[in-house]
Amino acid sequence: MKFTISVVVFLQLCALLLADPIPEQRSLPQCTDSDFVVTVDNELTLYIDGVQVTSGLPNANTWPTADTIRVAASASVIGIKGVDNEVVAGILASGAQSTTDDSWKCTNTFHEGWAGVTFDDSAWPAATVIDSHGVDPWGTILGISNDAKWIWTPNHQYGPTSDKTVYCRKKRACSHGTGPTCITSCRGRTNGDYQSCKGCDVYATCSNGLLRDERPCAPGGLVWDDKKKRCERTSTTCGTGPSVPIDPPRPPIDPPGPSTSEPIDPPRPSCIKSCVGLANGDYQSCKGCRVYATCSNGHLTDKRPCPSDLVWDDNVKRCEWKSTTCNAGCVVRRK
Repeated sequence: MKFTISVVVFLQLCALLLADPIPEQRSLPQCTDSDFVVTVDNELTLYIDGVQVTSGLPNANTWPTADTIRVAASASVIGIKGVDNEVVAGILASGAQSTTDDSWKCTNTFHEGWAGVTFDDSAWPAATVIDSHGVDPWGTILGISNDAKWIWTPNHQYGPTSDKTVYCRKKRACSHGTGPTCITSCRGRTNGDYQSCKGCDVYATCSNGLLRDERPCAPGGLVWDDKKKRCERTSTTCGTGPSVPIDPPRPPIDPPGPSTSEPIDPPRPSCIKSCVGLANGDYQSCKGCRVYATCSNGHLTDKRPCPSDLVWDDNVKRCEWKSTTCNAGCVVRRK
């Protein structure tokens, strides 16, 4: 009996190992001119790539009837300002690769330029899904997909502490190029970085079969280019590329003032040559400031390049326009 069970288990393992080795992957949808159908309980203000839509919204203050807006293939970001005046708040929309769900980001705080393409929303929380389309008290809204969810911020129940005004945005995950392949699994795939299926401003890393997804590009509008295998100011493969300025503004550099004391060298960060004893994550490489190293389950991937003109900042753990930690050199991490 034990022998028979062992043979069965062995055959099952062989079947798994010999299964289709093609990694789990899918292509980003091609960006096209698309209808975006939307309603807000109670007041809607709509933005496309940071520009307010001022016409074609006759039902902006009448939530039982949705409005339909044609979104150009070149559009990258859809922004919605919602205002609640009654008992229940909610935003519901579908189309243009922007169906409302928890992939949207929402906040109750106004930020200058919040609906623009280059705005950094990495600190914004995910939208709170209130309920599915079709439920009470709203019922079915004609023209909106059944897959859409009513969203808002967590404080959506009307009351003294509820969020009466919210700002929500969605980066369209679609391709302006030939349709790059994004990944949802590292099965059968070599170590390296790939297009994430979660958006253009993030990427995914495979290391020894393990997937680390939604790794953010640096703030300032950088997007993943799957041909170059790095974050760039513009992408030839993923949606937001053509709409990102060629030369985004850089932080101003203060001119040097008169010295009143001995110069103080900036702290020299530790760099790593081994992942022994280190947690999974990104670290300063000892090979220079324009590269970094990644540890994954004790394995080191070194000399991972920052995008052009960026340098690694070990305090914020990402490539930046200016580093607070790396200058001419770095020291080896002490074990």
